[in-house]
Amino acid sequence: MSGSQRSAGRETIQMSPWFRWVWIGTWHAGRETADQPNLILVALWRDKFRIAARKFAKPTNAADNSGPHPSRLVFLPVMPRLLLLAAAGLLAAAPAVAAPELTIERIFASPDLSGPSLRQAELSPAGDRVTFIRARDEDRDLLDLWEYHIADEETRILVAADAVVAEEGELSAEEQARRERARIAGLRGIVEYRWSGDGRFLIFPLGGNIYVLDLSADNPEVRQVTEAPEFDIDPQVSPDGRYVAFVRERNLWLAEIETGSERQLTEDGDEVIANGLAEFIAQEEMGRSTGFWWSPDSRRIAFLRTDESAIEPTLRFEIQADRITMVEQRYPFTGTPNVTTTLASSTWSGTRPTGSIWGRSATSTFRA
Repeated sequence: MSGSQRSAGRETIQMSPWFRWVWIGTWHAGRETADQPNLILVALWRDKFRIAARKFAKPTNAADNSGPHPSRLVFLPVMPRLLLLAAAGLLAAAPAVAAPELTIERIFASPDLSGPSLRQAELSPAGDRVTFIRARDEDRDLLDLWEYHIADEETRILVAADAVVAEEGELSAEEQARRERARIAGLRGIVEYRWSGDGRFLIFPLGGNIYVLDLSADNPEVRQVTEAPEFDIDPQVSPDGRYVAFVRERNLWLAEIETGSERQLTEDGDEVIANGLAEFIAQEEMGRSTGFWWSPDSRRIAFLRTDESAIEPTLRFEIQADRITMVEQRYPFTGTPNVTTTLASSTWSGTRPTGSIWGRSATSTFRA
């Protein structure tokens, strides 16, 4: 056949650039196996349709272990009508499945049409497992903590959210804002988590308190670290794994993981002052959801102190599916002042920051 050459007992095909191939299906004859399929291809050659059956077979020579290769290529001249019949025959061979009716209610119901969602996949510090958050089949908005264990090649749930906290209650205003700006306002359960640097703990907030999963124990168990009527958000483990820092009532706090003993690091948080929180523009426009950071030696925390007093309160519409509410917010409109931000640091020698690094009380002020 024109355009083909034979080399070393194997037929190789040299195609003209005029050929255009369209794959329309795989056909298995009665004598064929899964390892030797016949592929039905359609060729467009000089504006004329042709159909080709390209047969792949395993090499018969044991020394030739290069894998399957084409052993025969046959062109069959066909009319366009016959070509359409061949394509229709392949499609008709597939079993017909009646699609269920898709309604508005079904689109937003569980299970999710796209399958369970997977979020925040992270490799453990030891590299022995991948942890992630996944929604339930029966409730697309409820998230649990899972792992894929690499050595065992098993996927299993680590923490079921409702087994720890049955009812989460109402979120604080700060947590509502963080979730809205992260586009997870409609989700419940374990919406975020963090590894400790030594890989011993997984720490996560739930229902306004902070919990740890100790993976070093023979039977890993969830343990509550904080218990307060106020809402604790954005927990971060110190690099040495001893402490967890978090924000409560717009102030920065510290808790010892083993004992749960707490220490308040700032005290001036109020309606317009926030310590350790990312302000609106940082969250919405810059993708930064935190406002404090541990030092590598776990002895200090650098944090942002934001002052919104220069921004006038305004009302905005909060549009829900069944209602519209008015929410007051200090929104930095174009041409109006932004928040004033001070960068400070804190140690454990007292309850107040040791001093300003950069900002209003230093020589420079930056606006975020």
